[in-house]
Amino acid sequence: MVLIATPALANYVARRSFDRQVVAADAFVIVRATGDRKPCPGEDPNGWPMGVCTTVQVLNALKGDPGETFSFQVEGPISETDPDCCAAGAIYAIAAQRLFGGTWAPVNGGWGVYALRGPWADSRPAAEPTPWPQGRRRLSFDQKVVEADHVVIAVATGEPGPCPGENMYSDEECASLTVIQTLKGEVPATFPMRISTRSFNLGTRKTTVESHGCCEVGQIYFLALSGSYNGVFYPVNGADSVQRLVAPTP
Repeated sequence: MVLIATPALANYVARRSFDRQVVAADAFVIVRATGDRKPCPGEDPNGWPMGVCTTVQVLNALKGDPGETFSFQVEGPISETDPDCCAAGAIYAIAAQRLFGGTWAPVNGGWGVYALRGPWADSRPAAEPTPWPQGRRRLSFDQKVVEADHVVIAVATGEPGPCPGENMYSDEECASLTVIQTLKGEVPATFPMRISTRSFNLGTRKTTVESHGCCEVGQIYFLALSGSYNGVFYPVNGADSVQRLVAPTP
């Protein structure tokens, strides 16, 4: 009798780009984990076990509306899709898909869950929305992520002031931010971002400077950025690409 050793088979989970994760997701949220473990609610119509879930508290829903809390699958029928999540009190960004009976799961297995570490600000209401400039194309959350060269979650670490280097207009301001998590592209650990934009209205023949509603020192922001000019980064869609996040006290 001849014995042949073969490697154990496993399910390979390909990593999607961040763009594709966001577009495929039913929700993209910033959550705080409670650390509990319980059977996932609902039943799979194909008879697959629903696995083990944990309850997460939604701090910021950037896409979709899963509610204030939801059950998030951390152990499913295919172990290779289980995320490295969710330690009690820890903060995560999740690209999530809706399953059955109130259960949610990562849209790309472990790749769709991002642990957020860093200096979290005190909880406070999100900033009032900035009036939208007439005539400017407004992008959906998916579009902002796809069109951005860089997507980051960052904390404001410096008071607004003149932009560094040579810039087109002297009255445009920049703020310094420190990266908590890079979701797409690559930016320096600390970088300047333009927080106001000069625009010219052909109809009125007037020039205005639009504020992006950023950046209060110590506050956390989700930023969809275009490329940089002279080391300064720009929101890809003006103020609408700068979203202040409500974060818990550490």
